[in-house]
Amino acid sequence: MGRTPKRVKKCSGCGEPLSCHKAGQYGKHCQGVDKDPPADKQPIELEDPNPKSAMDVLEQRKAELEKAIAEAELRNEVAALEKRLGALKSSGPTPPSGEAKQTGPKVSTSAEDAATLGAALHLGPGDLTLDHLRMNKELVTRVNENYPDLEFVTPDSKKAPAKGPASQLCLLDRQVAASKRSAFATGTYNNLRTQWRSFLLFCEYFGLPALPTDVPTLARYAQFLSRSCKSPDTIKIYVHGVRQLHLFHGLTAPPANAFDLKLVLTSLSRHSAHVSQQKLPITPSILLRLSSH
Repeated sequence: MGRTPKRVKKCSGCGEPLSCHKAGQYGKHCQGVDKDPPADKQPIELEDPNPKSAMDVLEQRKAELEKAIAEAELRNEVAALEKRLGALKSSGPTPPSGEAKQTGPKVSTSAEDAATLGAALHLGPGDLTLDHLRMNKELVTRVNENYPDLEFVTPDSKKAPAKGPASQLCLLDRQVAASKRSAFATGTYNNLRTQWRSFLLFCEYFGLPALPTDVPTLARYAQFLSRSCKSPDTIKIYVHGVRQLHLFHGLTAPPANAFDLKLVLTSLSRHSAHVSQQKLPITPSILLRLSSH
């Protein structure tokens, strides 16, 4: 007995097979395969009952931009911090335990090579720093005895004449010293005294001439400061403080542009890994916050 052929489904409107119709075209209102249903029978597309206004669209776009700007600023801050961390790691001193190991490219040991000055090398456990001198109580005592008054003011313990021109002259000397001291702000003058004491400790420890000093001593002092001061600008400030010390004492300081000293300072600036902290530029989000007030 043969199989019954499969019944073909037909459109209830035009009677044609459903397979000949497009999706959604067949039905009781269908007038044929090639004809569209009446206009009043076509599906109606519903409009959004709550369309967004132009202001809403702009507010949404503004929020998206502010979020993108905040993310970009955060990425820049993270990148800057990572850069500073890398610089600090590369310029940090070697731990005191064990032997000092050189990192980075191999440095020539030639006497003519400027790298032997140690500007680009890590410190070992035996290298002396400024903090070591400041913590040496015996050394500090000797400096205090040799230079009892770093301000070069007539000590109050010195008895002035009771009367007469000598008494007035002693009083004038004290007033002149006080005027010289008050020419600087309090913080500036305290910084100068710190710089003077550091130089005197250095000269006392190594037995070098302090007042007056010479160019080789200043060059050694600048190189010595590079072990403690990471910024080349700080080293230049300390060296300039030595010149101020000579002027306060009525002495002629070595020239600031001396060849040896200039080479040492240039080398320290060239090999320094110090990265100065810079403030980020003003951003559109900051301007928007300012304009809203």
